Amino acid sequence: MKKFLILTAAVMLAVWGCSKKGSSSVSSPSASSQTETAGIDLTSSIEQLKQAAAKMDLASLEKTAQKYVDEITSKQAQLEKLMEKFAVIPLAQKAGNEAQAIQKDILNLTNAVSDLTARLNVYVQYIAEKGGDISKFKLGEK
Repeated sequence: MKKFLILTAAVMLAVWGCSKKGSSSVSSPSASSQTETAGIDLTSSIEQLKQAAAKMDLASLEKTAQKYVDEITSKQAQLEKLMEKFAVIPLAQKAGNEAQAIQKDILNLTNAVSDLTARLNVYVQYIAEKGGDISKFKLGEK
């Protein structure tokens, strides 16, 4: 796991450096369509989510939070596969088109996971305030 985290950090630094030279667009059509099919709202601001979550009952909050956890877990699995694919590319080819495409996908997924996590935290906060069990919504734990 430690090796994976180090590799993730190294790739993210490389992707971050490359992304400044390339296009500023980081949205992925496939990422947004997957999120829409999961029933997760990515169009509302965090403030709007907080207002909506404040009005929800505990069961609805938990159901919504679980959708976010499921989507984040799915994207993390996709990210791990891309990281493994990138890791086997020979160093001499890391600047090539295939490697750059993988790096772009990694960046898109990383941004998606970050956004989803911020949105999940809104619901987890309200679950905690209403006395719910937030341990069910910890990421990276099985």
